[in-house]
Amino acid sequence: KDDNSVATTTDNTTVEESSSAMSTDNTTVEESCSAMSTTVSTVLPMVLGCLEDGVNKTRLYSVDCLYLLLSRHQLKLYLSSDMFDKLYQEVLKRLDDENDEVRLKSLELISFLFEHGVPDCYHVSDPILSLVFRTLLIHLDDQDTVFQQHVLENLKRLGKLNSELLLKYIRVENFRDKDLARELYQHFCK
Repeated sequence: KDDNSVATTTDNTTVEESSSAMSTDNTTVEESCSAMSTTVSTVLPMVLGCLEDGVNKTRLYSVDCLYLLLSRHQLKLYLSSDMFDKLYQEVLKRLDDENDEVRLKSLELISFLFEHGVPDCYHVSDPILSLVFRTLLIHLDDQDTVFQQHVLENLKRLGKLNSELLLKYIRVENFRDKDLARELYQHFCK
């Protein structure tokens, strides 16, 4: 081609056409993000409402749905600070659920949420972690020994976020199962 012709890309489209397509793609991405954000603000309250349902399977599937939204669909990208607050508080309540499966999955979801699901616009402050730590420490003394072990493992995971704060709340003498409390305390005192 001569010097006056328009430069072409490898697939014979012009640079101008490619730029126009990229601009359209960016608009499409922005529109998709906006649509997803609207969808999340509509769907999330419904899913959270199902956590209070009287049917065990509904609560269980709601926890599963939240986990999938967080793990596979990058829910954190579309969560506002208010939605994140509501989300972790509602899931924490499920640790008292009558169904053991709901309790276990809620426990895992709490850990996943604070390890991987915190939106960029959100600051996990000490009061928030205090609430999470104190709630989990109550369940470290649960009557179900299997659940106690899961709580212990999740506290070890979450304690990495602020081990000094967690250590302030561990009073070994206050636990029925002092061995678990001692193990948790020693885990962070190494």
